[in-house]
Amino acid sequence: MGTQKKYILTEDSIIESSVPVGEFRKYFKKTIGNDYDKNFVNFQKWLNSNTGKTVKKAVEGYYKELDANNGDKLIGEIVEDIGQLLKEDRFNYISKENKKFINEFTIQLKLFGYGFGGQIGGGFCWGNNMIIYSQTGVKNEKVIARIYIRDKGVIIWGGKENNYENSIVLRLFFDNINKHTEYIERTPSHIKSLFVNDQGICPYICDHYSEKCHNRKIYSINGKQIEKCGYYFSITDPKTEHIKDYIDVLKEFHVKKLSKK
Repeated sequence: MGTQKKYILTEDSIIESSVPVGEFRKYFKKTIGNDYDKNFVNFQKWLNSNTGKTVKKAVEGYYKELDANNGDKLIGEIVEDIGQLLKEDRFNYISKENKKFINEFTIQLKLFGYGFGGQIGGGFCWGNNMIIYSQTGVKNEKVIARIYIRDKGVIIWGGKENNYENSIVLRLFFDNINKHTEYIERTPSHIKSLFVNDQGICPYICDHYSEKCHNRKIYSINGKQIEKCGYYFSITDPKTEHIKDYIDVLKEFHVKKLSKK
């Protein structure tokens, strides 16, 4: 039998997904003391929102948030209003225009049963922060969209440098695309282009099960076969005036239609 990997956390350790949440629980309980359990509503969501920070910075943020709350709000509590969340100082780098988009997009998704879980987490290699949208009130929360939020600068992840400009990126998720080709061919150009542009075009000559392929999509639009893999269906700095179209295409793929009798 293999031995279980041991994790030794220090104040300089980086909060990242490769370390089990339970290890962070032990560290914070030891560091914060007996108040640990009663002050958190959802430790894991709070931890995710601190991804990329050192443990020391997260602990400092904990005490700062505790002082600011004055007992009125527990740490890790779900915030339903994303506009309220975006007013926090940590999001001052997001432009007014991008905050407007995020707020309106979130409101429109909520109208047909999809939410952001009340948290804006770390962005990993994708940016400074990330919002994940999934269906609410169900056991298996399928992700249908993400927003990557980026400040100008370099983010190092996995030893690789990622250079970003201040922006947001809306990423949409679609399956069984061939079932929706007639709809796609009728959509406005800024929606149709997601499916026919060069973003994510597969550079390999390989079969569907090749190890080189990641999340491969094969479908046909206007009689032309398209193969995409990896990173696709993303819009940098999406426009607020296009929100209805983004919502409509998500509904087409993710909202079950009533069957005709």
